[in-house]
Amino acid sequence: MLRIGPRTAALFAWAAVTAWIVLYLIAAFSTPGYSITGNRLSDLGNPVHPSAWAFDAACIVAGVLFFPFGWTIGAGMSRWMQIPGRGMMTIALVALVGVGVFPEESPYNLHFIMSAIFFVGFMMAISHFVVAMWKNPRYGHLSAGLGVLASGLALFFILAVVIESVSGEPIAGGALSNVLEHATVYAGLAWAAWNGGRLYRMGPE
Repeated sequence: MLRIGPRTAALFAWAAVTAWIVLYLIAAFSTPGYSITGNRLSDLGNPVHPSAWAFDAACIVAGVLFFPFGWTIGAGMSRWMQIPGRGMMTIALVALVGVGVFPEESPYNLHFIMSAIFFVGFMMAISHFVVAMWKNPRYGHLSAGLGVLASGLALFFILAVVIESVSGEPIAGGALSNVLEHATVYAGLAWAAWNGGRLYRMGPE
C-alpha cells in the first residue's frame, strides 16, 4: 500500500493550489469578457479561446498534484474515517483531471459528467471529514469551519444547477450559479491549503 508522509502531502497540496491559481489567472485575464457573474469556470477552457490550454492545464495539473494530499488527508484519524473520505476525494480528483481532459464542447457530454462527478465527490469528501476535524486537535475548528463553508457552497451550487436544469431557466440570469461555482472552488482551495498546513505540522511520518 502506498504511504505518503504528511509533509510530502502538504507540499503537493500547496503546489496544486499554486498551479491552479496561476493557470486560472492566465486564462481569466486572457479571455475577453470573462466575469465571475457572467461565466462558468469551464468557459475558460472552451476551445474557442486561445488561452483555453491554461484552464484545462490547471485542472489536469492540480488534479494530479492533489492526489498525494487526497490519499493522506485524515492522517491522525481512525481508519473508518480515513478510507471513505480518501476514496471520495480520489474520485473527485480523477474527475477534476477529466474536466481538463474533456473541456466544453467535448462529445457525449463528457465535460458535464466529469464536472458533476467532481463537485458531488468534492462535497461528499470534505463534508465527511468535518466533524472529525472539529474534534481532532491536529486539525481544529478552522479546518472544520472551512470544510462546512466549502461543502455548503458546493451543495448550494449543485442545487442551483439542478433547479436551472429542471426549470429550463437560469436563476438571476445564471449569475447565482456562476458565483456559487467560483466561490465553491475558491473555498475548496482555501480548505486544501489550510489543511496542507495542518498535515505539515504533523511531521514527516
